Amino acid sequence: MENELAEKIDGLGSAVAGLIARHRGGDTKTLMELQDEISQLSLAVIARDLRTEQASYTAAIQGLNAAIDSIGNTANQLDDVAKGIALASKAISLVTKALGAV
Repeated sequence: MENELAEKIDGLGSAVAGLIARHRGGDTKTLMELQDEISQLSLAVIARDLRTEQASYTAAIQGLNAAIDSIGNTANQLDDVAKGIALASKAISLVTKALGAV
């Protein structure tokens, strides 16, 4: 069910876009770079036939959920933005790992 992964990646993209809109600071460039990576991953997931039973797939879903929740709950403080960036980066790494496991 790679559609779930694609939907979660799109959800992360939306969360990062919302964070960009709410945050005006030095992290904006990093957030925009993350958004670009997320867009590329979304296309890659659609093009691949991922196995949902793989541990890397499950880890990617969990990482995406954690990042989306964290960014959605941010109070837009610098520490929250940094945490959101860290979790989004980790989620991107987990999805990339799942793509490599194909």
